[in-house]
Amino acid sequence: KGWSLLATGFRHGQEASKCFQRALAEDEANGEFLAGSAIAAFASYTHSRDFEYKSDAKKKLSAIIQEEPQNYEAKMYLAKILERWDRPQAEALVEDVVRNSRDPEVLRNAAKFFQGEVPEKAIAILERAISLDPTYHLPHYDLGRCYKEQLAVADTGRREEILAAATEAFKMAVQKDPASVFAKLALAEMLGEKTPGYQEEIYLNLMSEVSTLSKRCQQAVYLHWGDFLLYTRESLPKAAEMYKAGFAIPDKYLERPQLKSRLQEVAEKFQQSSQTTEAKAIRDFINANERPWGERKSSDGNSRAEGTEPPSGSLS
Repeated sequence: KGWSLLATGFRHGQEASKCFQRALAEDEANGEFLAGSAIAAFASYTHSRDFEYKSDAKKKLSAIIQEEPQNYEAKMYLAKILERWDRPQAEALVEDVVRNSRDPEVLRNAAKFFQGEVPEKAIAILERAISLDPTYHLPHYDLGRCYKEQLAVADTGRREEILAAATEAFKMAVQKDPASVFAKLALAEMLGEKTPGYQEEIYLNLMSEVSTLSKRCQQAVYLHWGDFLLYTRESLPKAAEMYKAGFAIPDKYLERPQLKSRLQEVAEKFQQSSQTTEAKAIRDFINANERPWGERKSSDGNSRAEGTEPPSGSLS
């Protein structure tokens, strides 16, 4: 049961840990249970950011790697724990993973390690992950994200090339998983660079099915469609309605504070144009729907079964 819980998302790490603890009580030397307990401890840490879980995960993952030097998944998780505190050791672990792992998901997470500082290396790792399993949509999506980051700082002469590469990567992600909402949103954004009509079409299609999506995906759709209405169509009232619909969803995902920020921006624009009644209505709406959310805890899983990612994976 512990593995099944982890397969549905790292948010179930604590419950999975209990399952593996019960299993180990009956067979304390079982390697599969020990590995599961280590990964569940890491999952608990990524979901809670609790130091106790971090210490437990580091200890258990180190023990697993000592016994199984070719457990590259464990090495990648340990590298993530060490990333801020012992960068050289973390980088050594990741380099070992990149050289030897043939697991596309493990390689995808390894690419994230380099994405910010060495994007070309991240791209090369993702291309290798895709070559190992071309049907897996998340490496395609992450490849698109790498190109999108490059696009933001690209010289004029390279913009066309990078935009084409990002668009193609997101198209492949959607092709491999037509249900991936975040891949569709990313593709829409790239298409909108040249043809806003295509971008609008994707958003309208997503809006037509928004009630069937997860709460996380609903918030993302409302945010992106609202942005299109605000910045491209310059329709304050329609954009405000989309942002309000998203902000009214109380789940504490990354999109919610962005939706609040957009509502505040719209209220300020109304205020500047002397539409004080509309501005006050939005501020009252924010106050009425405000929640004392703490720091967001990641709900992203590390499994291909996790269907509502933004596919940045459990190591984001």
